Amino acid sequence: TLLRLPRVEHYKGGGIMLTVDGNVQWGPTMAEVESKEDTSVSAEEIKKIFGYYSPLMPSFPKKSVIAYFSGLRAATFTEDFVIRAAKKVKGFIHVAGIQSPGLAASPAIAKMVAQILKEQGLQMEEKENFKPYCKKPVVFRELSNEERKKLIAKNPKYGKIVCRCEEVTEAEIIDAIHSRLPALTIDAIKRRSRAGMGRCQGGFCLPRVAKILAREANIPLEKVEKNRGSCLFVGRAKCLIEEENES
Repeated sequence: TLLRLPRVEHYKGGGIMLTVDGNVQWGPTMAEVESKEDTSVSAEEIKKIFGYYSPLMPSFPKKSVIAYFSGLRAATFTEDFVIRAAKKVKGFIHVAGIQSPGLAASPAIAKMVAQILKEQGLQMEEKENFKPYCKKPVVFRELSNEERKKLIAKNPKYGKIVCRCEEVTEAEIIDAIHSRLPALTIDAIKRRSRAGMGRCQGGFCLPRVAKILAREANIPLEKVEKNRGSCLFVGRAKCLIEEENES
């Protein structure tokens, strides 16, 4: 049965979707904000989401919601990509207004930017040892029992579950920290391995993740960051730092 939702202003498509990790995702809505740092979630927007999409799943229990998310879109008034060389600064390329299609378009955008730089006289040489593909990381929860046994025999740290909600092992967290693009904050590890992404949202595993990160990155535990510039254990709150910078 196809259920059509009414067209409503300030909605950017969407619906109720199943993510690749098996979570049910509702939304989104769309609202203009003045600050480039405003990623807050309002009760009004949450109410809109439930009110608009509930006909698709009327029996969905609201108490089962784990978290609410919001993000900023670098929109332009032209509603189109802005990809061009700056008029006043040579070598500076504008890549802005990249909205929903940006992920799929990113390889083509990269080639376009490289071509613009080449036309501006930048000398570029293709790397002979460039590896265009990354090795897929181990996802322990997706393995069969037999595969898990073999992996644990090679590396016992795969047998140590750190995040019980998402069944993330210590070895997976270490892999994320030492990957080609290192995950060096709590949030980076969360996005890379899903440690802390479950129902408790890191309530149980966060201290262990922090200890592993401190050990593997060879930094004091009190220097572990939730995200860049936001200290987890010791330090001034981000909002206070922003207020100080404005004053």
